[in-house]
Amino acid sequence: EDSFFPPQVSSASSITQDKVVSSSQQQRHVAIVTGSNTGIGYETALSLVGRGYDVILACRSRDKGVEAAN
Repeated sequence: EDSFFPPQVSSASSITQDKVVSSSQQQRHVAIVTGSNTGIGYETALSLVGRGYDVILACRSRDKGVEAAN
């Protein structure tokens, strides 16, 4: 239900060396789209997801963001 919200990290020390993957081993595209629950922002987010991006929806209303994500 809230899967598009980033996980909470308590501290930077929780990341260990074996969890770090160099960019040559894995390439991941992440985009933050503001106003992504309607209009151009929503269409932009859909397009980026279709291209394989992980998209973070930045919306003023949590409820509208959840609705847009579903």
